[in-house]
Parts: sequence; structure tokens; C-alpha cells
Amino acid sequence: MFATVDAHGTRFFRVHADIDGNKVPVSLDGVFFEEGVAARITPTSENMRRFLRRLMQHDFTLVTFRNGAEERRENVLVAGVNAWQRKNPEAVAIQVETCRPEALEIELRGLAFDREGGRLESFAKCRVSGNR
Repeated sequence: MFATVDAHGTRFFRVHADIDGNKVPVSLDGVFFEEGVAARITPTSENMRRFLRRLMQHDFTLVTFRNGAEERRENVLVAGVNAWQRKNPEAVAIQVETCRPEALEIELRGLAFDREGGRLESFAKCRVSGNR
């Protein structure tokens, strides 16, 4: 049995970018997009497309990093570098470059409480994608 907690304050975005044919997660920490707030509060197709268009105009920073002593490298596309670094102090940046993604996929997710399992789970509420 699930109980849905669907209020704009519990919704969040999961964003991925296409960079040279690779799907890279996008961090929106530290930046404010009015279009994103509108899409979270009123998740219509039009609001999601407006948010997508706004993000496609933004200059992101592609950060190649490793966590602490791990050798495995990861990439993240960051909207606000300083906020991302504060949130991920263990990440060691190896390479940093400005870029605009070829394509973006934005998914608005909500939360549902699984009463039997006693945990919160996220679910996709709506999704939009587009190319440059």
C-alpha cells in the first residue's frame, strides 16, 4: 500500500545531459531558475518545456572528478560549481570545462510512502527532453 505525498515541496528534478554521446547527470544545486519553480508547482507539459528551453540556454560546467582516494572517474554537469563543491567536499576535481549539452532530459519526480516497507520511494511524475 502506497500513500502519495504529492506537494510541490516534495517534488524534485532528475536531469541528464547528452555529452559526446554519453548520458551525464546534471546538478542544479546553487542556481535558481524561475521556470523550474513553475514546473515544480504546476507540472504541465508547457511549464516543463519552458524549463527545458531555459536550461538549454545555460552554460554548464562539466566536472570530471573522483571521490577521495578512489581511482574511478565520474562526470557531472554542474549549473553552480561552488554549491556543488560545498555539497560534495570529498570530490576531487580532475578536469573542469564549460559546455552546453547537445540534449537534455528532465524528469520531475514525486514521493510515495510504502507503508508495508516503511520507506519513501520516488516516482516519475512527468518527463521532457529536447535537443539543441
